[in-house]
Amino acid sequence: MDYDDDNEFLKKLLATYIIEAREHVAGISSGLLALEKLSEREQQLPIIEKIYREAHSLKGAAGSVNLEDTVVVCQALESLFAALKRGELSLYPGLFDLLFDASDLINELALNTQPKADQDSGSVDPARLNHINQQLISATNGELLSVKNPVSPETRQAREVITEAIPAPVNQPKGDVQETIRIPLSKLDTLILQTEELISVKIAGKQHVSSIRELKGMLQEWMEQWSRVQPQYREIAQKSGQNTGQSGDAGAANMAAFLQWNYQFFRSVQESLVSLKTLVEDDYHSVTYLADALMQQAMDLIMFPLSSILESFPKVIRDICRQQGKEVDLIIRGADIRIDKRLLQEIKDPLLHIVRNCVDHGMEIPDDRLSRNKPARGRVVIDVAQRDSNKVELTVSDDGAGINVAKVKAAALGQGIISHEEFNGLSDTEAMQLILRSGLSTSAIVTDLSGRGLGLAIVREKVEGLGGTISIESTYGQSTAFSLVLPITLATFRGTIIQLGKDVFAVPTISVERVVSVRRDAITTVKGKEVVEVQRRFLSLVRLANVLGLEAGEDDKDGDSINIIVLASGARHMAFVITAVLGEDEILVKGLGRQLSRVRNIAAATVLGSGKVALILNVSDLLRSAVTGGLGEARPTHIHTPTPPGHQIKHKRQSVLVVEDSITARMLLKNILESAGYNVKTAVDGMEALAALREAVFDLIISDVAMPRLNGFELTERIRMDKRHADVPVVLVTGMESSDDKRRGIEVGANAYIVKSSFDQNNLLEVIKRFTG
Repeated sequence: MDYDDDNEFLKKLLATYIIEAREHVAGISSGLLALEKLSEREQQLPIIEKIYREAHSLKGAAGSVNLEDTVVVCQALESLFAALKRGELSLYPGLFDLLFDASDLINELALNTQPKADQDSGSVDPARLNHINQQLISATNGELLSVKNPVSPETRQAREVITEAIPAPVNQPKGDVQETIRIPLSKLDTLILQTEELISVKIAGKQHVSSIRELKGMLQEWMEQWSRVQPQYREIAQKSGQNTGQSGDAGAANMAAFLQWNYQFFRSVQESLVSLKTLVEDDYHSVTYLADALMQQAMDLIMFPLSSILESFPKVIRDICRQQGKEVDLIIRGADIRIDKRLLQEIKDPLLHIVRNCVDHGMEIPDDRLSRNKPARGRVVIDVAQRDSNKVELTVSDDGAGINVAKVKAAALGQGIISHEEFNGLSDTEAMQLILRSGLSTSAIVTDLSGRGLGLAIVREKVEGLGGTISIESTYGQSTAFSLVLPITLATFRGTIIQLGKDVFAVPTISVERVVSVRRDAITTVKGKEVVEVQRRFLSLVRLANVLGLEAGEDDKDGDSINIIVLASGARHMAFVITAVLGEDEILVKGLGRQLSRVRNIAAATVLGSGKVALILNVSDLLRSAVTGGLGEARPTHIHTPTPPGHQIKHKRQSVLVVEDSITARMLLKNILESAGYNVKTAVDGMEALAALREAVFDLIISDVAMPRLNGFELTERIRMDKRHADVPVVLVTGMESSDDKRRGIEVGANAYIVKSSFDQNNLLEVIKRFTG
């Protein structure tokens, strides 16, 4: 075996290790979560043994591919659990904090391992790796560790995770073990995509069958017309002598002979077409059966239980609870329901954001809950239910503080999201949906978890982009529930085909409420907008052509009636004028390509049975476009006048004061901000910052907290007392991450609080942009 073969083998070996490592890491993490809720040693021992074996196996696997960092950490973790097995150590909160830190570190080492890498440290900080390793060794030697964020004794209990799964059907007899193999997911994805193309063949076959039936009908109509003129034909034949053998008009005889031949010919074509129709229908049914069966088997390969993306959720909730001094149980029901892997990958982050939102925004601390006659421990429930064969509903609910509708409306009004007229006309249900709007946040301060007013807007956009809907219900002081309705698969859906002038579009049938024809004189106008009554309910009427920027079809302009389609997304409903509905069919979704990854009002494309390409409309986008575009009013034409040479418009660069005693952190922040186009002045502590503020006015101030002479809290208080700078936004960027520190930041008047341990350059710039416009 030459060098290239050895190198290729090592790459494959490393790829196999990555899969195995992640399985061991998941075992360690789930074991720690289970171990934390047990107090009796007899109950702890089996889990201690399990984690010990996971660490030992991972150490061996890492050693096989020369990943020394992972070997060292796993060796220290294995030694610690060996001491626990022997009874030389006892578990306590500070040790659990260290063990979870070590688990996170091992997970990062596994995630940062790439098939081409020759070491596993990657982006993991070597100092952090060495620190955790030394702490594991110290803990093994009996040194007691302090709790990172002390809370009540009750909080030290487990953040219990209860899974009430719907039992999966068992198709195999007990003891029948299936052989398995591992294949790259890329190959499986390619196979699935090729299998999905059979849907196009099936749809085209259906169109061919329909065309043959139509042709057969045309021939049948011809035969009926022929039978009606049979008396005239016999009369012509008799006059020409064709039937009597007598001589007659030669032209008439030739015509009679041709008509007879014509009849026989079409009779033969009809018989052949009947046979062809039978064969094509049989072939179509066979292809449909095979395509559906193969598609079902292919979908089984990529249908995963929802539990496959929920493994990290208990750890996330535990970490937030430790930071904020809260006590929360995560309860998961129906996690065995299987969903398209591609959809699971897309929905994981939005679902995690909602769960974090429930704990961070919704859940009270234990003392507050007890004062409101609630149990000290809160509950966050993820409930999964299959609504029908094509849809699944995910409900995330909590028994926390609920949504203060008045506060939401006030925030939306204050941030310019709604007008005073809308403020007065909004119902509580409508106001609650405002938290899904971009830029709206009721948080008093921006942190690494919340306050930027972007999270839930992104969640809504992601859900609607997947063809789903999101809605919110809440009772202030008691509970909040987020309901997500999603398709089970992204490959196909039932679509309604509509015609708009000469163009054809597809709309998800799930979003179609009704298709009706209404008289023009039934259309009324309210406040300059057209409305129409449908099923005793008045709906806004919009010209779909105007929303899409197309010319209206002739069918929209003429006649006493117009065709409308009522579309719904969440709680919103609207009627759109169309030319016609062409029918309903199975739709195979095709992306628009990377260059057109996000096109307003368009979700994707499909190929109809006729071979014609049709665009799939994004219903939620359509409803928003109709409202923002003036309910069907024609869009104005924008004429761009180029700026003459030498007259470029100059924009004033905004100025930021950075207050940081660490020269490294100060240089980093200065570089980030100057690269983003800001003018930056720096100060080494609060006293120097006050001196700078006496000399100049800044658009924003970024400050550390722990500084000599005058710390960040004291600096913020002094700024708020100065009338010249009282309204200047202050962003605290600090390593102090306890809930008490964040509460102090709110009290002194900080606008945002960013923890250095979760510092991200993009998040910082996003926060600054929000406050500086």
